[in-house]
Amino acid sequence: MSKLRENPVVSTALRRPITMLMIFASVLVLGTIAFLNIPLELIPSGASAPFLSVEVPYSNATAQDVEDKITKLLEAELATTPHIDEISATSSSSRARVNMIFEQDADMDIAYREVRDRVARVRADLPDDVQQVNIQKQSADNIPIAFYGVTWPEGFDNARDVIDRRLMRRLERIEGVGMVRAWGQEDREIRIEIDRELAEAANLNIFEIAQRLGQSHFNLASGTLEEREGKYLLRSMAEYGSTTELEEVVVGPNDLRLADVADVVYEYPEAERIDRYNGRESMALFVIKESQANTVEVSERVKAEIAEAM
Repeated sequence: MSKLRENPVVSTALRRPITMLMIFASVLVLGTIAFLNIPLELIPSGASAPFLSVEVPYSNATAQDVEDKITKLLEAELATTPHIDEISATSSSSRARVNMIFEQDADMDIAYREVRDRVARVRADLPDDVQQVNIQKQSADNIPIAFYGVTWPEGFDNARDVIDRRLMRRLERIEGVGMVRAWGQEDREIRIEIDRELAEAANLNIFEIAQRLGQSHFNLASGTLEEREGKYLLRSMAEYGSTTELEEVVVGPNDLRLADVADVVYEYPEAERIDRYNGRESMALFVIKESQANTVEVSERVKAEIAEAM
């Protein structure tokens, strides 16, 4: 007993039992509060791998064109980013992608800003028809909490539209859901099939037709408007409301319409892949929660919403 009393921690506890009881009670209360309020996570929030990727969608081009016009420029610029341990790039007929693995002790927030600055510098050298450049940062918050396969009867043509309207939008409104992504059937698109002989007979080429269509369809920044209440960003917009409007656009002399030299179709693109579940054509839905939401609670809400929608 005398040896225990010689230990300063034990002797203090024996001399001040009320103080030790209060400390124990405080730890117990704080632990209970933490247990009840800390959200359940698959991976601890804030955990991230030293990995960044830059992806540029670019359709209707060969893999070699994507390599020459986009991938090489991006890779050369991004290779100058500090603390890169490994960099690799891939090119396909639909996109360019550059993957970067950083040193383990690299600050990924700083690395993201460095990559973003380099993408901004090289952006002007990319083809004019590049619509977007996506920088992806791998973190626990980007991991889907639920995967669903959606099937439909054979011959159902507008499955993507119905799923988007009746299911995806409902899921996106659920409390705690940050994003719902779909993978499978492509969106329908407008395709203009120009009759080369008719266009040449009217002394038109594809570039002239595209230029005149672009003059009637745009979404451009037009500066700012400053008033006493504040500053407003201005945009000039003109968009086609239907394929009929597009067909009526004048593209040549003597009021030559687009419909006179081309067919305008609104349909699904040619399938490059087919996803099936139990032998039926399908789409995959990925549900990603908000960063502070509880994984289990959001999952239960998603299940209930899907059961109601079906």
